[in-house]
Amino acid sequence: MLMWRLLARPEEPRIYGVGFAIRSQMVQQHNLAPKAISECLMTVRIPITRDRHLTLISVYASTITSTDDDKAIFYTQLDRTIQAVLANDKLVVLGDFHARVGKDYRLCEGIIRRHGIGNCNANGQLLLGLCVEHKLVVTNTISQLPKRQKTTWRHLRSKHWHTLDYVLTRARGDVRTTRSMPGADDCWTEHRLLISRLSVTTLRPPRRAPDSEPHQRFDCSKLRNPQVAQNYKGACERHLAHPADAVGQATVEHQWTTFRNAMTRAAEETLANTIKKRQDWFDENDATISLFIETKRQAHLTLENQPTAAKKCAHKKKSCQSPSAAFDLPARP
Repeated sequence: MLMWRLLARPEEPRIYGVGFAIRSQMVQQHNLAPKAISECLMTVRIPITRDRHLTLISVYASTITSTDDDKAIFYTQLDRTIQAVLANDKLVVLGDFHARVGKDYRLCEGIIRRHGIGNCNANGQLLLGLCVEHKLVVTNTISQLPKRQKTTWRHLRSKHWHTLDYVLTRARGDVRTTRSMPGADDCWTEHRLLISRLSVTTLRPPRRAPDSEPHQRFDCSKLRNPQVAQNYKGACERHLAHPADAVGQATVEHQWTTFRNAMTRAAEETLANTIKKRQDWFDENDATISLFIETKRQAHLTLENQPTAAKKCAHKKKSCQSPSAAFDLPARP
């Protein structure tokens, strides 16, 4: 896993921070590079098809105790970030908004669905205004789930659970379900992890072209023969004794290349490539198996020509006969 995170400036207290945890293989395949907007916003663009991308925006919003100026600055930056996303891209905005959107789906039809909880607060009104402007859907309210799978934060004094973390998307069909993990609240924290299952798949990288020549291995078991070992030693000494290879003047890479090529040429002269030996269990019983198959074939032809009850019983007996009765199979380890 690779983690990107953005810290505040050294002279300021480190209160905010956002980041992405992305699988290392995906980062290497698609050359992903998250873009930091501020200490509260970060984006990453992931290819899902040849001409479409998935844009993720990680958010850590201002708290309810922040000033109105700080909230205005945050939502202005978030608004500009969403506007910069291409219209053809799939958009997912996720993070801790420190807001409660409530359950009044009639107030914002199409933004909040029927399965919200709680009441709306001041930060929730700012978030709903952003969703209405950009036509974003609060996916936390689309699925009918138990209350413990909807809430993400517990109040320190009242011990009541609320929903402060959200996953927003442009299209309802991009998200299957969004729910919290109740079991994660046992880790000495008042937060729960939020999981959102998307209906999109990332673009698979092109397959690497196979090597033109198959990889060969030398049969090193032949070195157990003293004569072969002596011949290999002489070949190595002969290939390494080149006047042009001035070890004192050559670089480390050149010395390694010279040594590798000498060992390879010596092995080609004295050692052969290994030959894969796969023992076939039926080789030793080929004649018995052929007789067994021919008996079953004759029973089948007899049944086809004369479909009587007796012929049917004979055919069934031949077909159900165990092969181990006809020949000896190797014992299983």
